[in-house]
Amino acid sequence: MSNPAKSIPVPSQSPIWMSLKHYRGQIKSNDKVDKFYEWDHTHGDIEVYNKRGEHLGTMDGNTGAMIKPAVKGRKKNFD
Repeated sequence: MSNPAKSIPVPSQSPIWMSLKHYRGQIKSNDKVDKFYEWDHTHGDIEVYNKRGEHLGTMDGNTGAMIKPAVKGRKKNFD
């Protein structure tokens, strides 16, 4: 029995991604600019960071639910 390949969502198919505000480059933010979002093209979900660049976890691009916990030590610079 074979499993069909799971299609990976793209940003334009994500209502959550489309509702976020453009920040810089491929980064988006919320209205308060206290969280930053980056599309994960490998998994088709959204990586979430706080304003200090600390990883908060991974968000489902369709529901907005957090689906994976933070990765300890993962950090981005948004300055």
